[in-house]
Amino acid sequence: MKQMKKTRIILIIFIVAILGILAIYYKVFYLERCEWKIVNCCPENAGAQWKCVDKLSYKPKIDCSKIQVLCPQFYSPKPESPCVFENGSCVAK
Repeated sequence: MKQMKKTRIILIIFIVAILGILAIYYKVFYLERCEWKIVNCCPENAGAQWKCVDKLSYKPKIDCSKIQVLCPQFYSPKPESPCVFENGSCVAK
């Protein structure tokens, strides 16, 4: 009987661990996978162009540290609309 209780406890711990791992996986790969990124090297206060991108695969087309960019002088804040993972890609809602 004691052996059966130990087996049940181990099984419950194992199931809880698997559920925890799945929850973390879901959070990282689906809920927090996308984000707004500036794609033209300009800051928010000088004409930033924002794009909703996949954090896991996004590679900037421009290396901002190696070029000089002339930025327009207008405020361009990060969009307030959600940037979400949907149907296999990141989209702005």
